[in-house]
Amino acid sequence: TMATMEWVAWYNSERLHSYCGNVPPAEYEETFHRSAAGTGLALENQAI
Repeated sequence: TMATMEWVAWYNSERLHSYCGNVPPAEYEETFHRSAAGTGLALENQAI
């Protein structure tokens, strides 16, 4: 439903998470990938 999709968007994009340094998980992930790319540690999407 639309309400569920809105909740998921909020949960990943706006909710602050203490493990991530009180930033939203999506922002934390973006920062991680930018830093990993600069160090040669970028992960590729791979099927396991």
